[in-house]
Amino acid sequence: MTATTAPAHWHAYAYTGWGYEDIEVYRRDCKVPPLNGRGQPLPVAPPDFPPPVVREVRRTRRPVAQFSEAKEALDWLRKELEGHPPVDNASLPVEARLESSWQRLQERVNRDVVYGYWSGMQYVSRQLIFCTGDVCP
Repeated sequence: MTATTAPAHWHAYAYTGWGYEDIEVYRRDCKVPPLNGRGQPLPVAPPDFPPPVVREVRRTRRPVAQFSEAKEALDWLRKELEGHPPVDNASLPVEARLESSWQRLQERVNRDVVYGYWSGMQYVSRQLIFCTGDVCP
């Protein structure tokens, strides 16, 4: 019996989570929790922030989509980036990110596209991981 190999494709992963201001991350590392004027604790980021995106992907191992064509993968990424625009969109527009992503998807090796960025107060991670069909992530 001959083993069959699945065709090459991309797995799409998505994570969107709550974000914290820099001061809230700083407060987390203080020895004595800071208090407001009424003696109540100020907001503090949780110890696992920023979110361990790689660990989350490995834990769930569930892509949100799978694409056999680079154009399909780019269309998904466009929808995701436009739906959660990066805070630095003025200096690096979504269209420029998509052009760079398209070039990456066309390469012979290193065809993964990974974005982690802030959109408002949310941390957003969007990943397209290339799979040769022999071994998938």
